[in-house]
Amino acid sequence: RERERERCESTVTVATKMVRNDYSSGRQATGEGGWSANVPQDHEDLGTKPYNLHCNKDTMGMNPLLIANIKASLYFRNLKDVLTFEAVVDEIYNNCTYVTPWEPGTHSGGARSGLNSAVRGVGTQGRPTSAFVLLAKLFTLQLTGAQIRTLIEHKDSPHIRGVGFLFIRYCIKADDMWKWLGKYVLDEEPIYIQKTDEVPITMGKFVRMLLGDPEFYGTHLPRISVKVNTEIRASLEATMAEAVAEGYVEPVLEAEGAEGAEVAEEPAAAAEKASPDAHRGDRRGDSRDRDRGRSRSRDRRDDDRRDDRRDDRRGDRRDDRRDDRRDRDRDDRRDDHRDRDRDRDRDRDRSRRDDDYGRGRDRDREYERRDRYSGDDKSERRRREEREEEYYREKRRERSPAGRRD
Repeated sequence: RERERERCESTVTVATKMVRNDYSSGRQATGEGGWSANVPQDHEDLGTKPYNLHCNKDTMGMNPLLIANIKASLYFRNLKDVLTFEAVVDEIYNNCTYVTPWEPGTHSGGARSGLNSAVRGVGTQGRPTSAFVLLAKLFTLQLTGAQIRTLIEHKDSPHIRGVGFLFIRYCIKADDMWKWLGKYVLDEEPIYIQKTDEVPITMGKFVRMLLGDPEFYGTHLPRISVKVNTEIRASLEATMAEAVAEGYVEPVLEAEGAEGAEVAEEPAAAAEKASPDAHRGDRRGDSRDRDRGRSRSRDRRDDDRRDDRRDDRRGDRRDDRRDDRRDRDRDDRRDDHRDRDRDRDRDRDRSRRDDDYGRGRDRDREYERRDRYSGDDKSERRRREEREEEYYREKRRERSPAGRRD
């Protein structure tokens, strides 16, 4: 019996480990810090030193659930064969079209309840996007300062710059945040943040969002101390006030492919401040041109699909307006019927009151007539009685002796 009890306890322990959602049952990625053999780049070949990052080496300052899902994803584990910074930039160029942390529809902030809510695979964890998986990959490479600068000043794709700005927000010391991001708060290059966005926002607005908001589309950003946050806000307000005084107006962007869409040009100062690594990345840009040519047809197909969706939405809006007019007409007719019923009830009530009033007047007249005639009868009877009494009084007087003497 004792052996049976120990065997049951052992079985329960194993089963508990297998259904936990923290990947302690064997899904935890291997390697230092669980980075799935994604090792740093060879800095000896580059002749450089990695930039001194200011974040947790195991979590990168990310939400524990988000970084755990990134480490456990198959895409991240397959990135162990991507060993150079340029190759990761190519991955971002080819695979990233938005920069939110979670794939749409896969993550929920609330806990799921039910019989199997604690079983792995049945929950509200979410699937990380390619942008955040590649963001973690960049962290494992131990980037240099020049490579970080190359990311945020890249010309091929706004999403390469977006991942670069996210890298700075997660990994750079808060005291240096404004030095890295301050010059980009008015950048007018358009970028799509979410997959479902129909209209892009400017890169400057995206940077201001990273500087001012503690959360970013369902995940927390690393905390900035009150003192540093106050300094950043003061610098941001001063920069915006100066720009507005000089006539700056935030551009209104349109959907990609729409007529009249505004696309900002990269400032010339960015090229002057680019590092040697950036120039080396430009020399390798020829291979990207070939890839870009293959992707143009895919972009045209995406534009056609986006136009079709826009036409469908316009048709839906026309149908909605027609339905709204029909509903308003139906409501107006219902109100007219209600008003007529209300007037009819009011007239009926008025006629009833008039009838009651007439009957009351007739009743009052009858009472008055009765009272009048009944009063005449009483007075007549009283006079008759008085005459009779006077008559009998005279008769008695005549019969009396005194009356006879008179």
